[in-house]
Amino acid sequence: MLIRLLIFLKIVFLGCAIEQPYESNSLTDEENINFDLPTLGSDQTLDIMTWNIENFPKTNMTSFYLESIINSINIDLIALQEITDQNEFNNLVSNLDGNWLGFRSENTLYGELAYLINQDNLILTQNPYMLTSSYFNDLSSSDFEYIFSYRAPFVLNINFQNKDYVIINIHYKCCGDGILENEISYDEEFRRFQSSKYLKKFIDEEFNDESVIILGDFNDNINDDIDNNIFIEFINDDNNYYFADTDIANGSTSNWSFPTWPSHLDHILITNELFNFYNNDMIFTFKIDNYVGWNFYETYISDHRPVIIKISGY
Repeated sequence: MLIRLLIFLKIVFLGCAIEQPYESNSLTDEENINFDLPTLGSDQTLDIMTWNIENFPKTNMTSFYLESIINSINIDLIALQEITDQNEFNNLVSNLDGNWLGFRSENTLYGELAYLINQDNLILTQNPYMLTSSYFNDLSSSDFEYIFSYRAPFVLNINFQNKDYVIINIHYKCCGDGILENEISYDEEFRRFQSSKYLKKFIDEEFNDESVIILGDFNDNINDDIDNNIFIEFINDDNNYYFADTDIANGSTSNWSFPTWPSHLDHILITNELFNFYNNDMIFTFKIDNYVGWNFYETYISDHRPVIIKISGY
C-alpha cells in the first residue's frame, strides 16, 4: 500500500511539474526553432520595415527571436514601436549581424519609438530627433504631447545610393469608437485627426521637396468613410501624398497587419517624390506567423505584423 501511494504521489508531482510554465534563459528545442525565413531585401532597393513589437520584450526570449528574424531577411531600416526596455534594445542592436545602429526616442519604461539602421547599405546623415511643439505656433507643449499621445514623431535623415530620404516614425493614439467627433478633445479619433493635421503641416513646411516616408502604427483604417477618416487631409492632397499600402487595406483580411481584430493599422505613407519608385508588388505585410504559427508569434514577438516597402533606385 505504501509503495502504491509513493508511486501515485510521484505521478501527480511529475504531472504538475510538467504543466508549469517554463521560464529560463537556457535554450530548449522550442527556443532553438529554425524560422527558415526568406531574404526580403536586396542591394538594389531601399528596404524599410515598420514593426510594432508589442511591449518589447514580451518574454526573456523575445530579443533572441528578433535577432534570428532580422538577421535572416536583409532589411536596411526598421522603424519600431512599443520599445519599453533600453537595455534589451541595446543588447538586440549589439547582437545583430553586420553594422547596425539603434536609436530609441527616449530612455523611459514607456513604449517608445525606435530605429534599427543597417549601415552596410545606408548612411546616417543626421541622428534622429523628436518632433516638438516649437514647430507649431498654435500648439502648447502640453497640447502637442496630448495630441500625439506622448509619443512624438521620431524623425530620421538617411542617404541611400546618393539620394537623401526623410523617415518619420509614428505611433498614434489607440482605441475609439470609429466616429470622428470634431473639436471634442478627448475623442480618440479627433486626437488622431489632429496628429495627421499637424504632421502634414510639419512635412509641408520643412520637407516640401524631399523624399519623405511616414510609417508606423497609425491605429486607424485608411479606408474609413470620409466623415470619419482621420487621414482625410493626406488623402485629399493626393498630388503630394499616398498611402503605399492602400491595396493591402482594401484587400483580403488575411494580409492585414493586426489580424486578431482584424484590421490594418500599420501604414506606410509616401510623398510624391517617391511615387515612381515603387509599385504594389514592392509593399507587403510580412506574415512571420506563416513560418512559426500565430500562437508562437503572438506569445514571443507581437500582436502586430510588420509592413515592408521596397524603394527602387533613381
